[in-house]
Amino acid sequence: MRHGVRHRRSALGPCRVGSGRAASRPPDRHRSGGRRAGRCRSHPGGRPAQWLPGPAPAVTAAGVPVDPSLVRDGDYGTAAGLRCGRELLRLPDPPTAVFTCNDGQALGVYRAAAEAGLNIPRDLSVVGFDDLPPTQWTVPPLTTVHQPLTEMAATAATMVISLAKGESLAQTRVELATELVIRDSTAPPRSGDALRRRGEP
Repeated sequence: MRHGVRHRRSALGPCRVGSGRAASRPPDRHRSGGRRAGRCRSHPGGRPAQWLPGPAPAVTAAGVPVDPSLVRDGDYGTAAGLRCGRELLRLPDPPTAVFTCNDGQALGVYRAAAEAGLNIPRDLSVVGFDDLPPTQWTVPPLTTVHQPLTEMAATAATMVISLAKGESLAQTRVELATELVIRDSTAPPRSGDALRRRGEP
């Protein structure tokens, strides 16, 4: 099942494509399982992650504390998501939801949850980013943020061609609509600490 919540601001600029900060706003707290929200962020090439400042205020607004101890860094790969997921779920007080900066990382968190004997979304909610085609076929289907990749690419190409012709850009930043696609990897948080009662039906 797919439910969509649209946001603006998947951003395009002449030197940078696809910010997606505002799009990282999480689902409603009672839909996302977020009493404690962990995050897997990326910094390709060793650069500091750019996506975290977007979701952090939104998570706070949703009533979920922002805890720096629940943030893990890595690249964009599934292996990074697995490592981040393992580290987060092994904490004495682990998160009840994990937000990742792409769908590949989310798949790694799925694997970490399975290793820990946790059920998604009963024990742990997971949210990805990009809405790649395979996410609707994962078990359970992944809640994620859909980026208009085709439109982003076309807009960026038009900007590059204009610059190559020596033309000035009408605007140096373009904001496109994104959509939060709510599937079955998020659920209301259970009463009590579900991660400490993982054997409970």
